[in-house]
Amino acid sequence: MDKSDFTATLISRDDPDFFRPLYVMDVDDATKTVVIKFPGAESGNYNIALVGKVVGRIDKVPLAITVTSSVTSISHASGSLHGGQLMTIGGVNFSNDKYDNPVKVGDYWCLVQTTSPTEITCRIMETFATEISTVNTLVFLRTSEEAKAVANNIFDFTEPLSAMTAMDNAFDATTNKQVVTLTGTGFPTDTAAVELMIDDVKQTTLTSTETTVTFSIDHMLDETSANVQVYFPDGFATGYADFKSVTVTPTLVSISPSSGSAGGTLLTVTGTGFGESTQGLGLVLESGDDICEEVKATGYGTFTCMTKVMEIESTAVLQLKSATGSYACGNTINAAECSYEQLNASSPELTGATVDSAT
Repeated sequence: MDKSDFTATLISRDDPDFFRPLYVMDVDDATKTVVIKFPGAESGNYNIALVGKVVGRIDKVPLAITVTSSVTSISHASGSLHGGQLMTIGGVNFSNDKYDNPVKVGDYWCLVQTTSPTEITCRIMETFATEISTVNTLVFLRTSEEAKAVANNIFDFTEPLSAMTAMDNAFDATTNKQVVTLTGTGFPTDTAAVELMIDDVKQTTLTSTETTVTFSIDHMLDETSANVQVYFPDGFATGYADFKSVTVTPTLVSISPSSGSAGGTLLTVTGTGFGESTQGLGLVLESGDDICEEVKATGYGTFTCMTKVMEIESTAVLQLKSATGSYACGNTINAAECSYEQLNASSPELTGATVDSAT
């Protein structure tokens, strides 16, 4: 016997009108085993009706399947009424695809961050709520049905534990990085408990006290971002809505190599406060003359500059340029790293050429 001798059908014990053909993948006559592919189904009780050309219909009672998914645990069952709380939901038969198991906390979506068959992490969206409330947490399956809640699924929206009153940023000459300083009350002292997100990228938390948290900016798409969130253990703090954007002043940090050919050299420029979307990037002399023939942004705080055919003295003061202005070197640790020269006297000279091959 082979797999073509068998047919398999999924039959619902809850709905007599439901049936679905299944694929018989393999038959082993010696071990008397049949392998059937089960593609999944809505939650419910089913039997597999297996029929063989030679043996006829096989008893379907032992071939019973119960399809279900359930929520077995919810951590962080309370959080800021403004949203932003990160939740961990334990359960059974979740998906590896984060789009298969949407989560709602009351009327608000909890945006899925990670998912596995046994655990979902999600962050509650901004609620714009003004009052505390008690709601249910619901996990939906791919079929849009709700997973059964075995554990308590109550969530309490509460007054935030922290309050934000100011957010500033400045170039830190001791590290050559932009540092954001957040001021307020009720902050956790554990740096791992506070997150600053800019353009959907987590920045580095440097220090945290009850009234001040500092972060270094490791990523921005431009000099200004209106996509800024600060997350505390219970979500968004009081006053969070006043600090949804940040503007950083670009700063030049280094130019490499420090010398090149007057015929043009490819430079790598590093700094802070600019990114891949920043317009008008380049290097200019104090006179405002641009020394770059071609510029390519390569990431946050870095771009390449192919210099023009020209001489540049080592005493020339170079500045970083963007569409918003020109900005000096901020590297006081080693200011020479912002210097560059390209002179005819030290440049390669081509004196002739011959044809080595006609092809």
